[in-house]
Amino acid sequence: MRLGGAGLSARRSAPVAVQARHHRVRGACANDRGPAAPRFRCWLGFGTRTTTGRTVADAFSLVEVVAAIGILAVTLVAVLGLMMATVRSGGEVADADAVARLAENIQGELDRLQASLGLAGLAGLVSPGSGGRAFCLVATRNGARVRCSDPADPAADRALDDPTLPGIANRDRYFLIEVSQSPGFEFAHSSGFLAFSVRITWPYHLPVGPPAPDAAGRAVDAVREVPWNERDLAIVNLALRP
Repeated sequence: MRLGGAGLSARRSAPVAVQARHHRVRGACANDRGPAAPRFRCWLGFGTRTTTGRTVADAFSLVEVVAAIGILAVTLVAVLGLMMATVRSGGEVADADAVARLAENIQGELDRLQASLGLAGLAGLVSPGSGGRAFCLVATRNGARVRCSDPADPAADRALDDPTLPGIANRDRYFLIEVSQSPGFEFAHSSGFLAFSVRITWPYHLPVGPPAPDAAGRAVDAVREVPWNERDLAIVNLALRP
């Protein structure tokens, strides 16, 4: 092209060939469809899905999270309930074994009282079952020790450090044993025996807080006396001969 006679010319540049290079992503990602419409599939993280030109990781929805937490909570409650039932059942079995041992130990404590008071003297302390106040004993949870706690007995409520016959601390008085003369078999000198109806209830005392520092003191022990309607009950019949 010429302008005003001047030798000015213009050339159209030759088209430059642009070669689109397509690099194949190795390892975690790979191109599936070429450079025109790149689409990648990636395995980075977990639960990934492919979209055109980008990778988006899947996530749990709020509904799924809430449902999982609810299932976990229900499972934990069921497991804890089963564990508590197992522990309670084990405690009941241990208490039943202790009650079975108590009969022999109650007999031993009554024999001790008879040796010191005589059969007639013991009959004077134990009221007939048809009326009057029952004669009270207490025992530890394992049933190994039974002691008289009735104020009618001069030797009742022995000190914990008594070298001859140690008492039982308030916090350890798990069984309450109430002894009365069997109805219809009240003591008579001519009968030659004394029949007892023994009422055992538990738990009687439950500890509250740490034990008292004074080994000889029981009244300062913090305990909770369990109401009657919350205790278990067993009845034992015994008899003493002169």
